[in-house]
Amino acid sequence: MIRLDYGSVKYALGSLSKTVIYCRERIRRKDSVEADGSIQDDYRIAYLNDHLVQVNEAIADGVDIMGYTSWGPIDLVSASHSQMSKRYGFIYVDRDDNGEGSLTRTRKKSFGWYAEVIKTRGLSLKK
Repeated sequence: MIRLDYGSVKYALGSLSKTVIYCRERIRRKDSVEADGSIQDDYRIAYLNDHLVQVNEAIADGVDIMGYTSWGPIDLVSASHSQMSKRYGFIYVDRDDNGEGSLTRTRKKSFGWYAEVIKTRGLSLKK
């Protein structure tokens, strides 16, 4: 994982000239809807923040980063387990593992956080 061991990435990039490495990040957890309807996914914010700080470090070191993407912007059915309870996205979808729910979409806390990261081009990240 980039966020834990950027030194290995630096080594690999230094020894593999003109090599393209594709990375994507995923974090899946069971999100809880609060009484006020909000979804406070601080764990996702911390996880993505740590990765993006390392991406910025790589850019500062001259690595040609073509882009960064999270696993999915919206909660989706897990392909490996056919579960909806493991949530991936910045947008919560009201659906359970049995296919029940209204399919209403709700922006999670991470939605606003990620929008701010994009808007500030990473200046809002916590190092």
